[in-house]
Amino acid sequence: GGCGAGLAAQEAWRPVLDELDRKRSEAEDLRAEVVVLRERLGRERDETTASLERYTERIDGLEKENRRLHGKLMATRVRDSAKESEGSGIKQDVQEKTEAIERVMRELQQQQQAALSRVKSLANAMLSSCAASPVDDLKSTLGATSDRQGVAGRSPSQGAGNRGSRSPGSV
Repeated sequence: GGCGAGLAAQEAWRPVLDELDRKRSEAEDLRAEVVVLRERLGRERDETTASLERYTERIDGLEKENRRLHGKLMATRVRDSAKESEGSGIKQDVQEKTEAIERVMRELQQQQQAALSRVKSLANAMLSSCAASPVDDLKSTLGATSDRQGVAGRSPSQGAGNRGSRSPGSV
């Protein structure tokens, strides 16, 4: 009779052990997904920084050109009114450069909004991955154990990995 009871006890634990294995596999999948998302976020940040630098240089160049043309326009206004046609052309150049600056500023704002949206999306995906941690589900499935070590041989404080103990600079 004692051998049959031991076998029955093993069979009774089989679904719990299978669930534990499944939850461990899910946790590994989530860890891998978080790594991929962090790498993607890093690439997005790098691309955004590079794009911002390019736009900043472009804006600086356009503003410098605009100041030069504006100075030229002012000097032309002071000259004889016979050169009015040149002033008109310069004024048109200033207007065109101003419009170009405004277009670049709008493009930069749109790119920043798009980049922010991508970063928010990645952050939300990472938070969702972390929130879907199977550890809490496993605890509720197994219930409280008398030795406080659980089936996996971990203490309750080890079960959540390093969640909640991130450094301030981590994502």
